[in-house]
Amino acid sequence: MPVPFSRFSKAKSKFEEEENRFEKRELTLDEFNRIVNEMTEENIRKQEKGKKYFAVGDLKWLQYAYLLAAYTGNRREEVVSLKFKDVYEEDGKMYINIINYKKSKQRQRGGKQTWYVVPFFCHESLRALLLEMGYGKKNPETYIVYDEEEQVRDKTNGLRRFGYISRKEMISKITKSFTYFAKLAGINDATNKALKKGFMTDFKIQVGGDVSPNGGNISTINNHYVNFKRSMAEKMVGFTPTLSIIKKSA
Repeated sequence: MPVPFSRFSKAKSKFEEEENRFEKRELTLDEFNRIVNEMTEENIRKQEKGKKYFAVGDLKWLQYAYLLAAYTGNRREEVVSLKFKDVYEEDGKMYINIINYKKSKQRQRGGKQTWYVVPFFCHESLRALLLEMGYGKKNPETYIVYDEEEQVRDKTNGLRRFGYISRKEMISKITKSFTYFAKLAGINDATNKALKKGFMTDFKIQVGGDVSPNGGNISTINNHYVNFKRSMAEKMVGFTPTLSIIKKSA
């Protein structure tokens, strides 16, 4: 399996530079709702002429990407690379295999890549979101976030100029859009990283313990895969992310 994000440019955009100026912090539910309420066609069209980073067709999938990050505590590249085949059910519980790209990169030796895959327990909020996004209905080989078929359909309906955007472009759009809509909502000190931070804060408060649901130490997964999966399922029963109750824009 090729490394999908191995050619990222090292040059930082103004959005990424802005990110680095702020401390990572979680969002309140009110702040998140304010951001989502700014995700409108009108605000898409207000972008500076000649610098239109987002199309109307981006609104829905961006909301889903934000929620997947908020419900799993995972990074942008990990969220947009998920496919429905990564979701499975076992003993009445739902899991999703998520590749931790940061730790996978650390394991790359001599040009050989080994993947650090974490079996993430789908709490009720995440389960409901995956069902809404098409789990059980869509082709398992399709991406969970804005697959090619959806993109082509949006182009046909006039919601986007081009028929396809890459996963790499999606990562950039998540960063830029969050900053853009947050500013419109009057929130100038938070970035998309607040979604991951919020999940980890919720986990620490509600579940506790030193083990991260995203795998923590590499040996945790390598040596205790089954026990880790079962343990997380038991610990996260009843877990509810702060950002699980949002007012989605139309």
